Amino acid sequence: MIFLVFPGLTQPETARAGGHAPALLLGMAPVERDLIGHMDMLRDPGGDLDIEDVAFGSARQRFTALPDNLALGYTTDTVWLRVRLERGTRRWPEPLYLLLRPTYLDSVTLHVPVRAAPERGGDFRKLTFGDHVIPPAGEDLAIHDLFAELVLPDAPAAEIYLRIDTTSSMSMSGQVLTAAPLLRVSQERAMKLSALIAVMFTFALIHFFYWATLRRPLFLSFFAFLVANILTVLTDGAILPPNIVVAGTYSDDVLTGWGVLFPALAFLVFIRYQLETRRYFPLADRAITFLFPLQCLTLIAPFTSWYQVVVMPVLLVVAALIGFLFVGNLILLLRHRRPGSLLATIATGIQLVGVVLVVGRLFGVLSFDTITELGYQVSSIAFVALMSLSLVQRARVADRRRRQTASLRIARKAEHAARQLVRVRTAELQSAKLAAETALEAERAAQAEQVRFVDVITHQYQTPLAVIRSSVAAIRHTLPATDTDNHRRVGQIKAAVRSLVEVLDVSLKRSRVEGVSARADLIPRPAAETLRTIVRHAADLAPERQVLLDLSGVTEKTLIDIDTDMVSIALTNLIDNALKFSGPDDAVTLTAECRDDTLVIRVRDNGIGIPEAETGNLAKRYFRASNTGEMPGSGLGLNIVAAVARAHGGRFSLENADGGGACAILELGLSAAALDA
Repeated sequence: MIFLVFPGLTQPETARAGGHAPALLLGMAPVERDLIGHMDMLRDPGGDLDIEDVAFGSARQRFTALPDNLALGYTTDTVWLRVRLERGTRRWPEPLYLLLRPTYLDSVTLHVPVRAAPERGGDFRKLTFGDHVIPPAGEDLAIHDLFAELVLPDAPAAEIYLRIDTTSSMSMSGQVLTAAPLLRVSQERAMKLSALIAVMFTFALIHFFYWATLRRPLFLSFFAFLVANILTVLTDGAILPPNIVVAGTYSDDVLTGWGVLFPALAFLVFIRYQLETRRYFPLADRAITFLFPLQCLTLIAPFTSWYQVVVMPVLLVVAALIGFLFVGNLILLLRHRRPGSLLATIATGIQLVGVVLVVGRLFGVLSFDTITELGYQVSSIAFVALMSLSLVQRARVADRRRRQTASLRIARKAEHAARQLVRVRTAELQSAKLAAETALEAERAAQAEQVRFVDVITHQYQTPLAVIRSSVAAIRHTLPATDTDNHRRVGQIKAAVRSLVEVLDVSLKRSRVEGVSARADLIPRPAAETLRTIVRHAADLAPERQVLLDLSGVTEKTLIDIDTDMVSIALTNLIDNALKFSGPDDAVTLTAECRDDTLVIRVRDNGIGIPEAETGNLAKRYFRASNTGEMPGSGLGLNIVAAVARAHGGRFSLENADGGGACAILELGLSAAALDA
């Protein structure tokens, strides 16, 4: 669960005449206003100007309105920003803070007037912060944001000035806040960082386990890549120790530089193993071999004055490598059908979008705002998750081949020994044959055990998630209607739980439906009793919602030939889909009726319906209706339902219901047996 704020999304006011940005109006507390659209900018290439020049001298006339956040890319110029603050009440809201991002700005000097009408530089209070500012003894400036308290004079308006120097990208966004919003923003960003680190660390442990089990360098290289990214997150979040100077170099510069270069270095190694470049892309393999020592040399860049010269081509090379990884996986998918290539292609495509956003931001093409920051973070999480699933698929194939090779080797040895002794020991030949059949049976049993293990995991996680859902629903009912913040947080928890349930359900249910037990184990079952049990279980997963069951069309003696587990998966999917696309107060209805030798089960909702042109495509794998918007989903649930129907010799279809909403229809064959009275 990652909580994010969105500074920079507010629309700037129209600029005043003369090219100056409009003032930032501060009303009553709590205050949370973005600086975007309210800043004037002045570039100082030589860094010679001071507060006297920009506030009272001729340089004051050179300020121009900045329509967006500061985004100048890699430049050595000093930049001055001016913000005019106006109070909308008789007094300034107190306490008032200025919050700036990102943390890698070397030095930011804030000039705040101490008089209502300043006349000289001495009328400003100066505060300096940034990653090239050594904190006084006993203080620690290693925080995720750059912030300072604004103590403004008793006047209707005040102009503050910011002088920015940096050897990194000249990008910045800012906010003016009172204490409560500042605390909330800090808490949300701390939770976001914690979630990012937890996701990276969890997947890193998984791949370390696979490497320790299979001893394949592919998993070790991805583990190293994830560890390098964890260090990058720690650096970007300023969680590592406070800045110090060693041999004339700031430690934060070294950590930030290595935070860019180490993941790139680990990514080079991962690409070679993931694409098997020696086998499939020999020319690219030679290019990567050439890039490797050059990449190692860039690790000394943070200790020199040519960091900007190095980091820009490194970022472009990384973007090119991700593009190559995308194309390479696409080729492996289309030409060689290699397991995991589809997920790897999707993962690298998503990551490529995130990297383009970051590179565009660092080069000054895009503004530093939440969209570019969130885009990279979300794409990174998606890349790690999808690429991990891709590697897990490859690991399973490799493990299966290893076991098959071992079994085949044993069988061949037994066959060779039997051929040598066939003339004199026919009995031993029969024994060897029996041993081979036993080994094969053990292999089948192992595969079946794997599916049973998946079933156990399915039941294990559903119960705690149901408890979370019911608890969240109970909490929500206890909240007053005016507590919008907590209502929003409860909604975020519910959405996150639903997303987690869907991801786990799709992965686990696909293993159940598409595994070795994909053939349905058809047993005559009482239709009414079976449907009651399935609907009761589905309703337990969403206790705050209403699921109605209409069995008037069947009798207690009606039997159907079904695999209960597979039909339970299908109906639970349909009920969950209906709940997801219905209103929070709308009920979902499941009806069943007998028609000739078929049991027709309908799951109806009152939701958004289905575009008529797309009704025939919804059961296709990864297809999602165009009207689902940002509703979470993988496009696999209905495909699984269709697979269950086919396994039973039945049929699955979707149609729009009269009066609105959609109706899913599952048809299953009735049993020829009769239930005793």
